[in-house]
Amino acid sequence: MVEAGIKEESAYYESLHELPLIANLVSRKKLYEMNHIISDTAEYGCYLFNNDAIPLLSSFFKNLIVM
Repeated sequence: MVEAGIKEESAYYESLHELPLIANLVSRKKLYEMNHIISDTAEYGCYLFNNDAIPLLSSFFKNLIVM
């Protein structure tokens, strides 16, 4: 938010304000049901993540050496 031009104080306050709302929503609806109540834009972002990032991450974690 700060990089987008919002003052640091306002970004901090907004983050503190939104966090409990999101946490309560997740605890009430569970993560699976979140896809049914989020906006179309967020749902599209979830779709893109599932189709692009998950295959990349799974191949990365398969090659990761655990010590």
